[in-house]
Amino acid sequence: TNTARRKANADIQHQSPKRSAQAHVRPISRRRRRYATSGLILVLLCGLVMPIEGISRRSEPLSAGFLPTAYTVPDGMPIKTFAMKLYRSQGATAKQWTCLRILWTRESHWNYKAKNPNGGAYGIPQAYPASKLASAGSDWRTNPATQIRWGLKYLKHRYNSDACLALKKSKTRGWY
Repeated sequence: TNTARRKANADIQHQSPKRSAQAHVRPISRRRRRYATSGLILVLLCGLVMPIEGISRRSEPLSAGFLPTAYTVPDGMPIKTFAMKLYRSQGATAKQWTCLRILWTRESHWNYKAKNPNGGAYGIPQAYPASKLASAGSDWRTNPATQIRWGLKYLKHRYNSDACLALKKSKTRGWY
């Protein structure tokens, strides 16, 4: 029996390094893969392309305040950059731009095809009814720039161009 025990212990000792090595190896989950850094990422910052290490693709640059996105305006500019330039050209402050960025992220995540299934609101600014966007152009369903122009005009008439007031109302009532 002692010989059998020694043999069993030897087998366990022989197998334990494999087990411990396998115990430390964890497969990467989808979430970890999604948020993992991809090494060196180029970020457009103040008109300059700068390499920044260790930034997830979900991070956003602090200066321009836009997420890398597949949605662009017709000239190829990212829609958040287009919106920022247009809004700031109307005299908006950096704080107001931040409020607008947060507001439209809450509303549509800057997706020009976003549609509210419950109420029929549509687009980046979530116009309700969606047909209101037609006043900004016939391409309102497919052109994010048209939706942004309409949304900024709406903010001007409803909130005197102050997106912070619209954001405050959105947080308290769920709409703006």
